[in-house]
Amino acid sequence: NYIDGFSADKISFVTSNKFFHHSKIFNENIPYRVCLFFDNLDNLEGLYTTSIPITMDEDDYINNFNPEKKLVSSSIKEFEILFWNKENKEWEKKWEKENSIPERILLSITILTSDNHKSSIYDRIINIPVSESLNNPLPSPSGINNLTTSGISNNDT
Repeated sequence: NYIDGFSADKISFVTSNKFFHHSKIFNENIPYRVCLFFDNLDNLEGLYTTSIPITMDEDDYINNFNPEKKLVSSSIKEFEILFWNKENKEWEKKWEKENSIPERILLSITILTSDNHKSSIYDRIINIPVSESLNNPLPSPSGINNLTTSGISNNDT
């Protein structure tokens, strides 16, 4: 996605942090989905956020409830997220693996100065440690993780 020639990615993630929660429709004490995206509201272009209950489909919730969008910053002009593909050792624009977490992401943010003439680009590689534990779970000491669908342990053979 692009707005005025700048990359305008969207990202969403689940959190229980109340910092981004601003919905009056659902309880703030339960985890919810935070969406960060670019938009142009009332001629104010920038990075916005909205909160979505984790129990609802993101698109359905937006279409049915028209959640409030809060401006995070009008100085952020580009927001790009790349995902590390460890099989081919390259950064990719889309994370295609459903119900999984990438090992690392590259976050790149372009911020314009107050005079809107100079921009600064900030890049950060963020490792996501929980990815490893989900992709390679530790074996259970009880052997429960070693059961086959027949209920016979792989260790019993």
